[in-house]
Amino acid sequence: MTGAVQVVPEEMLGRMLEAGCKLEEKIFMQAFMFVLFWSSWE
Repeated sequence: MTGAVQVVPEEMLGRMLEAGCKLEEKIFMQAFMFVLFWSSWE
């Protein structure tokens, strides 16, 4: 019983971390594109 309970939070944590990494990557890429766009205009 405790084994099943232990697996669920780990899986949820893994999914949250995965989503967080994807989100951070998305934000980083947007910021990078914005900087490139801004520097090309100056």
